[in-house]
Amino acid sequence: MTDRWTTAQLSGTIRWVISLEYAGGTWYLGQESVTIDDGNGGTIVITDGLLDLADMTETLDLWSTDSPRRSVPVEFDLGVDVATLVEEGHDLAGCVAELAQLAEGDAWTARRPFVVGRLQEPQYGAAGEGVRASIEQDVLSSDETIDVVTVRGEDVRAALAATGLYADVMVGPSLVYGWFTRDAPIIIGAPGNGTAPGSLAGLSATMEEVSSGDEVRVYVLASHPVGATSVTLTSPVDDTTCTATVLGLTISGEAIALALENTTTSTMTPTQTPSVTWTGNGGGLVDETGGVLETAGDFIAWLLRVTEQEIDHGRVNAAREALRAFR
Repeated sequence: MTDRWTTAQLSGTIRWVISLEYAGGTWYLGQESVTIDDGNGGTIVITDGLLDLADMTETLDLWSTDSPRRSVPVEFDLGVDVATLVEEGHDLAGCVAELAQLAEGDAWTARRPFVVGRLQEPQYGAAGEGVRASIEQDVLSSDETIDVVTVRGEDVRAALAATGLYADVMVGPSLVYGWFTRDAPIIIGAPGNGTAPGSLAGLSATMEEVSSGDEVRVYVLASHPVGATSVTLTSPVDDTTCTATVLGLTISGEAIALALENTTTSTMTPTQTPSVTWTGNGGGLVDETGGVLETAGDFIAWLLRVTEQEIDHGRVNAAREALRAFR
């Protein structure tokens, strides 16, 4: 999803919608009743319970000790007696709520969240009188997690074979041949400071280099592009080492960094999980700005960018410069 509406979307209706997790369920409210695709094979009924939507206010001070917030006053009617539910222990204050925009014909998964937060200071009366509250968000806090990228050996083999530079190895000595599924780590900077092992790699496939006929063991290095052009692999069996070439490939839609060990020249005792020393012309993660993340400021800026929170990136970048001394 991009940050701009398409011409087709703009020619239709763009609705404000609220989702509210309350009293053991999720309520979907808009300014008119509509049934939409939930994006997962089902449907969502949005009721006409969104009564009023006030102007948005927003404050952000990167260095403030108070939580910066985006705040949106709203008024809505759940169609039930809220006062009774509160008496039964279902407090509205602190409920998770989301205000989003949804284009005509789009599924719920295509909505554009405007503010995700919690209800503050709800005011309510009898059934049918509606609820007045604010949805407030701490824009520098997020419950989002970064998913672990799992790389299948079959996909590594297929991606390498598709380059035309590598072919399958069916049999061979001293190694159990196969395709192994590995979790690909996120590598920030140069763990071990480039002089000692700082991360682990996992054997994923064994291939043959077409031009030379040499056998190549392929290890999953990272779940993203890296700055290093080579790394040193160390066997946990006896601490023998080798230099492995780093290759970046797109595998199942993910940019993956692989380490290639040429067994003809390698002096490392075979292992499925060698440790990695980041010795080769750079460190790990290269972000979308094109640089290797090396400092505390780089890491914080990247971490904020991968969330869906509203961030003042100008101020974050100013702080990033101030934190460059910390590695």
